[in-house]
Amino acid sequence: MLRYPQINWTVFSLCRQKDSDRAPKFKKACKLYRAQSIISDLEDEDIMTVKDSIPEIKEHIIKLLKTKKFDYLFTHGANGEYGHFRHIGVHKAVKDLLKQKKLAASQVFYFCYQGKNRGDGSHCLNDFKKAQYIVNLNPAELSRKRKIVCNLYGFSKESFEYKSCLRKETFYCNF
Repeated sequence: MLRYPQINWTVFSLCRQKDSDRAPKFKKACKLYRAQSIISDLEDEDIMTVKDSIPEIKEHIIKLLKTKKFDYLFTHGANGEYGHFRHIGVHKAVKDLLKQKKLAASQVFYFCYQGKNRGDGSHCLNDFKKAQYIVNLNPAELSRKRKIVCNLYGFSKESFEYKSCLRKETFYCNF
């Protein structure tokens, strides 16, 4: 997004609309990226199982996205990057919506990371074995990304979020 500010980006967050801390930060980050922001209030504490969350995720996506056809669509990978249930549900819901032709994209990119649940000092790592597309961030892009994580969101340099800001962004795709 930093590299291609001329693209008309839309960032859709399914969760945290009512979070008085995270929602304004999300909107401010989207503004920095010159992206339209859409934020919803889907439950994000894993109260629902992945399977139970998929219909609700689909409903939120269909209801809130005005545009249903995209040149590029970036979304969560099958493993939810680090096993996050809601990310896994989003991955499955988006794949279903694409298959059902309720969403369309010329190119779909899935985040291609491996990692463990937060709290154990780990962070997301690139999964070069599965990655089909790699974006090498230049030093200025990586610095801007990390500043957003630290300065805007308030995460420390020791946090999972900061440590997961990698120089290489990896994706697997379906072209």
